[in-house]
Amino acid sequence: MSRWFEQCTAQMTWAKFGEPMTREWTSNLIDRAKSLGFDALIFGAQLGGHVAGHSRVAPPIPGMEGDVFGQLCEEGHAKSLRIVPYFMSTTGACNIQVREHPDWIAMGPEGKARMALCYSSPFGDWMEALVRDLYITYPLDGIMFDQLSAACYCQFCLENFRRQYGREMPREKQFARMAPGLVTLPGGRDAQALYDFRVRMARFFCYRIRRALDRSRPNAVYIQNSLYGPAAADCAEFVDAFLPERHLGESMAFMPDPYLGDPHDVGSMVMSARLAGAYSSKPVWSYVDYLYFHHAHAHPPEHSHLMLMEAVGIPSNPTMVDLNALDHTPNRRADLTRVLHEVRWSSEAQRGARPVRYAALLHSRHSQTYFKEEHNSEFHGYYEVLRAEHVPVEVITERGVQEGDLDGYKVLIVPDAVCLADETIAAIEGFVEAGGGLLATYRSGERDQDGNLRSSAGLAGLTGVRPLRLVAFDAELTYPSREAMVNIPSIDVSPGKAYFRYARPAAGHPAIGPLTDELLVFRAGYVEALYEQDTETAAWILETDQAKINMNPYNRRGLFPADPLCPLVTTREPAGRVVYVAATLGPERSRMESYELDRLIGDLVVWAAGSEPPLAAEELPPVVQFSLTEREDGTVIVTVTNHATNPVRTGGGSITAIGEAGDILQTTHPITAGSIRWIAHMNQIRFSVRAEGRRRIESATGTARLIEQKDGWSSIEIPSLGPGDCVVLSLT
Repeated sequence: MSRWFEQCTAQMTWAKFGEPMTREWTSNLIDRAKSLGFDALIFGAQLGGHVAGHSRVAPPIPGMEGDVFGQLCEEGHAKSLRIVPYFMSTTGACNIQVREHPDWIAMGPEGKARMALCYSSPFGDWMEALVRDLYITYPLDGIMFDQLSAACYCQFCLENFRRQYGREMPREKQFARMAPGLVTLPGGRDAQALYDFRVRMARFFCYRIRRALDRSRPNAVYIQNSLYGPAAADCAEFVDAFLPERHLGESMAFMPDPYLGDPHDVGSMVMSARLAGAYSSKPVWSYVDYLYFHHAHAHPPEHSHLMLMEAVGIPSNPTMVDLNALDHTPNRRADLTRVLHEVRWSSEAQRGARPVRYAALLHSRHSQTYFKEEHNSEFHGYYEVLRAEHVPVEVITERGVQEGDLDGYKVLIVPDAVCLADETIAAIEGFVEAGGGLLATYRSGERDQDGNLRSSAGLAGLTGVRPLRLVAFDAELTYPSREAMVNIPSIDVSPGKAYFRYARPAAGHPAIGPLTDELLVFRAGYVEALYEQDTETAAWILETDQAKINMNPYNRRGLFPADPLCPLVTTREPAGRVVYVAATLGPERSRMESYELDRLIGDLVVWAAGSEPPLAAEELPPVVQFSLTEREDGTVIVTVTNHATNPVRTGGGSITAIGEAGDILQTTHPITAGSIRWIAHMNQIRFSVRAEGRRRIESATGTARLIEQKDGWSSIEIPSLGPGDCVVLSLT
């Protein structure tokens, strides 16, 4: 198989209803993709249950003149453009199949129809037959699947579960969260069986598509959407590349996205791609979506530029979905052509590059299983803080830690990873003993990989912290506890409640930096503990007058703290430097009253690393963010993005899709789409990168200048930064 899919740029589009699909129309698709500099064209294969080709399984799209798939392959391959059809399981894309087989529709736990067909019903057999038929007929370069609706509550899944597990499938509503993150009952038998069933069915579907391709066109690449984080690892055996759609949430995905950020945030696309790559070790295509609805023409090129440059910096394959946007705004075609030229240049510059290793941020599969919201919220919070503080950070998994992927990193951050495997803890201990730094927060290591409470915190040997009591607003947990699964919300954001906690750095502690004597404010629970004699307190939690804080006439950030209550941050140096943070400071809602917490987190990570980051940008605001990669020949690549934007967001209303068969297409999927209308350009951007030896500079925009080289550092200036730039420092 050719490895073209590991480094490419792709355009995704599809036909509009009623559009005449003539040979001229097909040629225009090819010419537009090539003129914009794309390597691959991802084209929608279905329309209302019809397909854009000749098949014995499904009828052709009405109005199709000739053979669309055949013409795309003929003209695209003549111009070195890869052709990748993509398939969907939505009721709109499969309307004919819905009318003929309403029992194929995926069902929710409440017995209501969802907006997709279930691949574990006979619809899966139909789709496999369609793939084999089309890929025997046409020389297609790959296949992409959008949804992965492989486990639901249709009659076929209920019977399948009953046959596999010998009991009825548990209904999701039985696992209603009494507190954030509580996703299982004591013992977890039913919840684990339900999760295992979903994984098994997703794997089986991916296996069937792999089998169909192997039997019809073995060199075709299989790209799969809707597999996020750990689910990507489960199916990586069969899938060649992943395209984790950035805005899907649990309302649409049967394999939930572990990322818990704002679906309108650029960071959600980036984090979904990072997690898919970290868990699967497979190529990732980063998705830039134009809106699905009537707003589709509203996206200016600045929107695509920023998001595609973020994709380049991961690095991953930048993929743009235009949904015929250029048909609505042809006056921006020249601007978009320039943007895509810069993106293509930047993507080529990343060929063979690997992230610079400084800080590793752990995502724990076991913690996500039992404490999803707590772990993911803290994980995302630390990622955003470090990016804003210009500290290079990469994502690592428990499996990666166990297999030695920490080599080369200076520090590991463990963000409220409540459940850690014994093998993970052993690997972290080895990393610290070898001189690596560690920052662990809140309840990290409290439980084993199965959610069982340990008699002593798993990381206690490194942090020197023996938890005694967990305090989170009106609830407390005393260690050890006999409860098989206990969840106490770390942040209470219910109406009418605004609990604040105060802290103060310890004067003179080297991990604190310039924050000494600053008053810090945060919203979070905290751990009271016993501390080993060799631990030092870097910041104290202060007693507060909660009654005064909650009185409306008072400034809630007023001066109500009293004496030190217990440590907030402690440090220790058993070999490498170790930091323990006794509260959850990562989530934005914890830090919203005190920007000083961002600086505190950045300083703690740098102190634990034992050396300064390979990037210096102290004078730049948090909206200017960086990604660092390097090639084997010593070339250093800096991707700079500008997040000074004004996103336009749609509301959380619902859509009801009613098809010819009646109301079976109903859905309550919220509109989760946003648009970046403009980006405030930054002038005179200056930063320095550690790059030994004499260097020459190139950049995607051609404007970056090398202004000084001294003591192994290269100082760079970008006169005006728009959405993004890519700077390449190669050895002369």
